[in-house]
Formats: sequence, C-alpha cells, structure tokens
Amino acid sequence: MLKANIINCFRGGGHPYNLLRSGLEGVFMLIKGKYGFWRKSAFTLAEVLITLGILGVVIAITLPLLMQSYKRYEYSAKIKKFYSEYSQAVLQAEVEYGSALYWERDASDARIVNERILPKLKYLQALQNISGGFLEVRFENGSKVVFATGNCIDMIFDANGNRKPNQYGIDRWDFLMCFNETSRKQFFGHPKKFFGPHRHYESREKALEGCKTNAQNCAGILELDNWEFKKDYPYHLR
Repeated sequence: MLKANIINCFRGGGHPYNLLRSGLEGVFMLIKGKYGFWRKSAFTLAEVLITLGILGVVIAITLPLLMQSYKRYEYSAKIKKFYSEYSQAVLQAEVEYGSALYWERDASDARIVNERILPKLKYLQALQNISGGFLEVRFENGSKVVFATGNCIDMIFDANGNRKPNQYGIDRWDFLMCFNETSRKQFFGHPKKFFGPHRHYESREKALEGCKTNAQNCAGILELDNWEFKKDYPYHLR
C-alpha cells in the first residue's frame, strides 16, 4: 500500500505535502492490522523496526521537497517585495528630480543612488564602498542588494544576504538601472524603460533558455512568471 501510494504521488506530480500524507497513510494501513481496527496483541520488535524504517524513508524523500517548496515561496516573496519597493522609490524620485530617463551619471554612480533612491527605500543598513560594489543595502527580511558600476548600474539582489552560495539563479538575481537609450534597448528591449531585470525576453520560452544558458539572466524569466518559481525553473534554490 505504501509503495503504491508513493509511486502514484510521483506519477501525478504530487505536491510534497501530498507525498508525506500518502506515506503516512501507508504506515497507518500497515499497523492497522488485517483483522479489526487495532490488533489486541502488542507489536513485535520486527514490526516496530519495519514501521520506523518506512517512516524514515518517507521523511528522507519528502523533507528535501518540502524545504525546496518553502525556499521557493520565501525567495519569491523577497524578490517581489524588492522589485515593487524599488520601482516605487524610482517613481518617487522622479517626482522630485524629473524623469529618470534624463538623469545623468557621474564618475562613481554613488550620488544618484545615495541622494535620490536610498532616501525612498525602507532598509536596515547601508554600507558604502564595499567589496564588489560602491554600496550595499541590507533589508530587515535578511536580503540585501549590492550596487556596482557597469554599462548600467548593476543591482545584485541576494535573497539570503551574506549566506552562501551567493550564485546567480540560486540565491542571487541581477537588476539594472540604465541611463542611455542604447543600453535600455540592449537589456530591456525598450528605449524608455529605466529599471528592470538584467535581460528582457520576448517570450517565456526564450527567457527560460536564457536563464539556463546564463544564470545572470534568470530575473527575466521570474519577471514573466510574476516573480514566482515555476516547476521548470532550472536551478535548485539554496
């Protein structure tokens, strides 16, 4: 019964919670006994060991799936929150400083972020001139974003802060602020988009392939999927 339940759950692409329930139902049927609801005689040592062994197998199978399911939910919420609040910060800055499409960069890029964006964000701590960038902003939910200078201003969002593995597509996603039309067309596919994922794709199929080819582009598929991690997302979150 237990074996059949587990196989059927996998064949149906079952949720890990359903797999765990299916396994426990199998254990219940095992100890229920052939005659009556509960057998009157005590369990033998062999029966106890078999039951514990089956429970161990069920837990070993389902626990990683449960953890990955939770991690996807957690990271999705953090990325969605960051993207929404940063977009709002840009809009608020535009009210004060004019359209971001006409903002001019300086040598360090720090002035625009520190003067125009940072005051509009809710954050826990801001560290200047850090390794790998000119600014690191930490948030209360444990995530952070590092600002670095490139063709555009790179914003490397890390969902679990300083904890490892610190790899694109796994716990890091790249966003950009682009100041010239050429860069905006290159990365966003639109001359009037100022802030967004590192790469824009015309279709989900191309976005998924782009994520597989270069993990730095994975924010593109998340944008199309409303910042959720679908079943075919190609990386295991950590």
